[in-house]
Amino acid sequence: MAFSPDGARLATGSDDNSARVWDAASGQKLLEVRHGKTVRAVRFSPDGARLATGGFGKSARVWDAASGQSLLEVRHDKRVLAVGFSPDGTRLATGSADKSVRIWAVAGL
Repeated sequence: MAFSPDGARLATGSDDNSARVWDAASGQKLLEVRHGKTVRAVRFSPDGARLATGGFGKSARVWDAASGQSLLEVRHDKRVLAVGFSPDGTRLATGSADKSVRIWAVAGL
């Protein structure tokens, strides 16, 4: 799970192949996205506009955190265990059970 930069939202990943964004104060569900396989990693971009997910489907995805629109999908050879944005939000780092870490350009999404 991960809080948005302003602390107002909480993102969670689930075994039901989804990630959800919740209002941190009320607990109300704001968004649900279907990653495709179990979601084990979630992270907001520094501006809170995007959400990254990673999971057992050997992929990581970047979503619009307001609409849920899929913006990008990147692949590894095994499940993705970690996702994180650079401080300026222009790159996404992914870590995988394939023993690799990759950096992806996400500027302009």
